[in-house]
Amino acid sequence: MKRRVGRTASMWCDDFDADLFKVVPGARDALAPAADVVLYTTGHTTGGKINHPTCWHVDGGKLACFVGFAPVPPQPPAYVTGAPIVACTFEELMRDLWVHSVEARMLVLGKCRPLISGEMAVYPGDLPMGQVAMLEQCMTALMWHARGNAKLCDLPADKAREGACRILRSVTARVLRAAADHAAGVPA
Repeated sequence: MKRRVGRTASMWCDDFDADLFKVVPGARDALAPAADVVLYTTGHTTGGKINHPTCWHVDGGKLACFVGFAPVPPQPPAYVTGAPIVACTFEELMRDLWVHSVEARMLVLGKCRPLISGEMAVYPGDLPMGQVAMLEQCMTALMWHARGNAKLCDLPADKAREGACRILRSVTARVLRAAADHAAGVPA
């Protein structure tokens, strides 16, 4: 498992009022165990940092990107792109995906597994929804709260932060398992 030393320097989303670290104080701690794990995806950069991975419509229209541990195109062969391979840390990827509300799938030794899943679960507000939908709802709610327009959302800020941290901890555990499997040569 490759690790990068140090914390994320600056990213394009640092100035965004709803950046993950600004609106979810526990996010950095939730991501910390896997923050420096180096991942690869295809996509675009701003200032040398990931800014929107290449995405495809999958499973009923959901938008997904693919990430992996090797500097090769991480998506299955049927998913074609002309975008370059981009190296990023897990922390950088999660900050970027927070803003873009994209499902992520991890390619481990040629097999796909969900990183941020669309699987149904119950999150704050007792709403059954997938992690991607819940993260998107949390992000939108916290953006409106940050902008002083809380009346535009139904999810209280504390519940949105709680939901986001639960999902981030789950995703962090998932990337650590995948990294260990990759290092051990265990297929997904």
